[in-house]
Amino acid sequence: MQFRILFYFILIFTLLCGISHAENCENLKQQAEQGSAEAQFQLGLRYNNGACGSINYNEAFRWFKKSATQGNGAGQNALGVLYAHGMGVEKNLTTAAEWYKKSAENGYPNGQGNYAEALLLGQGVKQDNQEALKWCRKSVEHDSSNGQFLMGYMYKNGIGVPQDDIEAIKWFSKSAQQNDIDAMYHLACMYMNGEGVTRNLQEAATWYEKAAIKGHPLAQCNLGEMYKDGNGVPQNYEKAAELFKASADNGNIESSYYLGIMYEYGYGVNKDQTKAINYYTTAANHDHSESQCCLGYIYLEIKNFAEAYKWFKKSSEHGNSRAQYNLGIMYIKGDGIQKDMKEGERLLKLAADQGDKSAQEVLKDSYFTKQQ
Repeated sequence: MQFRILFYFILIFTLLCGISHAENCENLKQQAEQGSAEAQFQLGLRYNNGACGSINYNEAFRWFKKSATQGNGAGQNALGVLYAHGMGVEKNLTTAAEWYKKSAENGYPNGQGNYAEALLLGQGVKQDNQEALKWCRKSVEHDSSNGQFLMGYMYKNGIGVPQDDIEAIKWFSKSAQQNDIDAMYHLACMYMNGEGVTRNLQEAATWYEKAAIKGHPLAQCNLGEMYKDGNGVPQNYEKAAELFKASADNGNIESSYYLGIMYEYGYGVNKDQTKAINYYTTAANHDHSESQCCLGYIYLEIKNFAEAYKWFKKSSEHGNSRAQYNLGIMYIKGDGIQKDMKEGERLLKLAADQGDKSAQEVLKDSYFTKQQ
């Protein structure tokens, strides 16, 4: 597990509740300058979230540090977040973990959850599942959504506790009810797969949508697939394309592949080969073998044999049977490359061994049967 999406937005989603908009920044700054640790923390929040004008991480860091050094648990946790993500200060996971620990020991629930996560990931501190579990349990005693998510994650994967899908879904549900975006996504996945609960595609779609609205790229992609296939929701190519676009814009490679398909065949969008190539290429450059194969098909169709060869070769090296078949045929025919029957046969056999019917049929040709 990498740093959670929510982790980056801790200050917005779990600390923002502390902001009282009745207090203006000037009054709060006066209190902070007079040494109030709570006012320093609240002022830091405002600078972090742009409530005192534009977002200013440097000022946020300055005030969080003043609050943290006075022993304010919320300020210590907030300072840890800035160190963890390099906002207003050079990124330092070790220093982040140290401040999380201080916050946790001060009894601040989100600090306990973040310190548990650092321990679980071994980010800035020695990885320790049992210590992570200890701080998780302290965190959930105070109804921390971050801690609840981590408890769900640990039960789902059997980390520090026996694997238990029923316990996992219980904790993911608690966290999702508090709008934890990753908990929503994992809860949807469990409903989708019938893990710890009766399979319920409608419930899965509901939770994917909640997470998708908040910008979770995997939820956007999975919900897009559901709309593309009419699985648990009415089939809607336009909605699927919108979700894939949002997900791809958030860096999801699988969604770039799906957008390539949508634009290549005109599902929910106007057919556009150039856009299809662009989206396939984005995914292909991240070693997505299906996208590489799709590019090979497009370039073969327009007789750009050099590009077709390039992408079929990359895809076949990842074990894609369709790419192996097409590359094999290129060698047999000598399409844009030197004819090589032995290499063609080798590739066809690789594809056939994976069950590719076309390759199996070609290998029945008398030329190949005579070679055996």
